[in-house]
Formats: sequence, C-alpha cells, structure tokens
Amino acid sequence: MKLKNILNEIQNETNSTAKDIDPKLRGWIEKKYGKMDPRDFFSSDMGTYFKTDIDYESEGGGLSHNIINLPSFSELIKQLKLTRDAAYNLVRGESVRDDEVLRDIYNEQKKVYNKFRTHIRREYPAFYAQLKGQLTKGPTTTK
Repeated sequence: MKLKNILNEIQNETNSTAKDIDPKLRGWIEKKYGKMDPRDFFSSDMGTYFKTDIDYESEGGGLSHNIINLPSFSELIKQLKLTRDAAYNLVRGESVRDDEVLRDIYNEQKKVYNKFRTHIRREYPAFYAQLKGQLTKGPTTTK
C-alpha cells in the first residue's frame, strides 16, 4: 500500500483536524511547528500531528505530510495517579496503618504526582487542559 493511501486511511479514521483542536493546543503547536494548514490533521489519540508539507510538489496533486509525534502526558499521569492511589489505599489498611516507612512512600508518591501535574500545568498548559478530565484532587479509594 502506498504512503499516500495509508495517510488517506489514517485521515479518514480521525475526526481531529487543525480547526477541531483546543485553541491553547493549537497555539502551542503553531509556535513550535509553524502555522497550521487546513489539510493538517491528528491521530485519534492526539499523539501524532500530520503537518502538510507545503513544499511538496506532486504531478498528480497529491499531498505529503510531515509526521510529528506530540508529547503524550496522558499515560504517565494515569500511571502516577494509579500509583499514588494504590499507596494511599495501602496505608489506610488497618494492619499497616502505623507503618511509617509505608506512609513515607505514600507521601513521596503524592509529591511526585503533584510535582508532575504542576509542571504540566505551568509549562504545557495546552496539554494540561486536555488532561484535566483524568485528574482529580484526592486519591480514588477502593472498598
């Protein structure tokens, strides 16, 4: 299968075009990679940006895209949150409630999670806006 056909299939599977994304994210991408073209598009998980190569000349009028892997903070924030929540649930257990080492481990996990979240919020606000739905203040408890 030719690259052109593959790109067409990918584009048909996605609904995320340049005009569909959050304005903050669009601003970050344009600052880093240049002005967006209406023919640019994104993978469904927003992890890949397909930027139209405006210098590409095809006899048949085809397009070429530069493939840009965008930072994906989603998986790491999910894992950090799960680790923090697991440590929280552990130290709440009656048999280990007084274990200072485990409490310290929980506190460290909480600090790492908060440090990462704060860094993303300050340095990558466009990406943070997308992550907000995955983030909650307190740990998720299990019963």
